Amino acid sequence: MRPEAFQRPIVLLGDELIAGLDVVRYLPRWPMINKGLSGIGLAELRQRLFQDVLRLFPDLVLLCAGAHDLRRGRPPEAMLGDLENIIERLLGASRPIGLWLCTIPPLPIAWASAQQVADFNDRLLRLAIVYRLRVLDLSPLPSWSSEEDEAEASSGEEFYRAWAALIESHLLAL
Repeated sequence: MRPEAFQRPIVLLGDELIAGLDVVRYLPRWPMINKGLSGIGLAELRQRLFQDVLRLFPDLVLLCAGAHDLRRGRPPEAMLGDLENIIERLLGASRPIGLWLCTIPPLPIAWASAQQVADFNDRLLRLAIVYRLRVLDLSPLPSWSSEEDEAEASSGEEFYRAWAALIESHLLAL
C-alpha cells in the first residue's frame, strides 16, 4: 500500500520503545502519529486509549508495549489481561481499525531476562493468532537500549533504523 492510500493516521502506541521512534526522521512518507509514552505500562495505556487513539479514528494502530511492565516486575497474567482488553477495545471501535502487534525486542538485563521477554512474546503471539492480527517480530532486531542504559546507548540508532525498515516493508506489502 502506498502512503497516500491511508485516509486516516497510523497511530503508534506503546511505552518507551515506541516513544523513541522518530517517525518524521525514519518514516517521513507515512501519515503517522506517535503516541508512545516513556514509562507507561499496559494498564495506563488501556486508560488512555480514547484520548490517545480512538478519538483520532486511525486506519491502523501499531501497538508495542509490555517492556515497561516487565521492568516493573508486573505479573504476566495482569499484563496479558490489559493487552487483551486493549485489543478488544480497538477491534470493537465504531469505525474499523487495523491493529498490528509488536513483539518485545531483547532488553537490557536490568529490565528483564531473556526468558521473561520470550515468555511474554509467546503469549502475545497466541493472542495475535486468536484475534488474527499481524505481528511485527522485533526479536531479530539489534538490541534496544534506553537513554539511561549508557553502556548500550549506541545501539538505539541501529535499532530504530531497523524497526522503521520493518514497519515500512509491512506497510508496502498491504
